[in-house]
Amino acid sequence: MKQVFISDISWRYLLNYFRDEKTLFRHYQELALEDCGKTFTGEVIELGGEKHYNASACFPNAEKYVVSNIDRDYDLYLDVTDMALADESADNFVMVSMLQHVDNPFQAMSEVHRTLKKGGQLLLINAFTHPFCDVRDYWRFSIDGYRSLLGDQYEIVTVYKLGGKYSAFANTFQRPRKSKNLRVLANKALGLVVALLGKVLETDDFSPLGVGILARKKG
Repeated sequence: MKQVFISDISWRYLLNYFRDEKTLFRHYQELALEDCGKTFTGEVIELGGEKHYNASACFPNAEKYVVSNIDRDYDLYLDVTDMALADESADNFVMVSMLQHVDNPFQAMSEVHRTLKKGGQLLLINAFTHPFCDVRDYWRFSIDGYRSLLGDQYEIVTVYKLGGKYSAFANTFQRPRKSKNLRVLANKALGLVVALLGKVLETDDFSPLGVGILARKKG
């Protein structure tokens, strides 16, 4: 099992901190996708994705990349808790910042296991030390949480830790992203200082901003 610590508080991010172009968490997610995306072949189905993020660019060896969702910006309508897919019919699944918004992740993972082919790959990335986001936000997943969801039916190939304490604080103080009132601007100023410190001091600690798992279904 490989472990990858992702920490890249780039100058581009710092220079655009107040413009809210991209959160640090989104940036780290993209780096994780780039790290493992080349290993995916066949068809890749992103569950709960949105096409405008263009995650398909990180999967150059995939024969086809399909974005599914239930209410916005998708190629295919799929409800992850009751997927209209045949048993063991899917080559690969990608779930980025998605499972935390599902009220029954156990049912969702049961459906993923039912429909994923033996030897198929599954990538899960979700927030850990991250503020509440979106309309519904139910869960945070640690590495042990992923192991519990996957059980002994998967081989864990790679564990991703997305940032540490400095990244978590910098990302938190940047939100809410679109607000510009005095209190929010003061928080963002503090967050920028934390991000500058993190560029030098960030380490792999016990407070990752996000956690990801690349797993393969056992044959």
